Amino acid sequence: MPGHALWKQVTTHFYSPTFENGIPKLHGHIFPFWKDVLSIFDPNNVIDLVLHENIKFMIGDGSSILFWSDVWIGSNALRGIFFRLYQISTIQNGLVNEMGQWVNDHWR
Repeated sequence: MPGHALWKQVTTHFYSPTFENGIPKLHGHIFPFWKDVLSIFDPNNVIDLVLHENIKFMIGDGSSILFWSDVWIGSNALRGIFFRLYQISTIQNGLVNEMGQWVNDHWR
């Protein structure tokens, strides 16, 4: 029975979504859900790699995404790309919305 699929039971238990035509609609802080999904991908598996490379996130207001540690822009965490800046940052565990904002297509 489709309504009793394991993925639906797990998603409902941990993330309390509503369902529209069998597709979960997650509300509130959904980023942990997708971090969990991406954490099971195997980079040596072609299908997993294709999925990982083609999943995109909308960061919304940035209140649930770690600026330096989460992969939210590009394909690597910013702390790995800009390690020296990360080391001298006084807000190493800051969220995106704590580090700046987009104004007229520029980050400030």
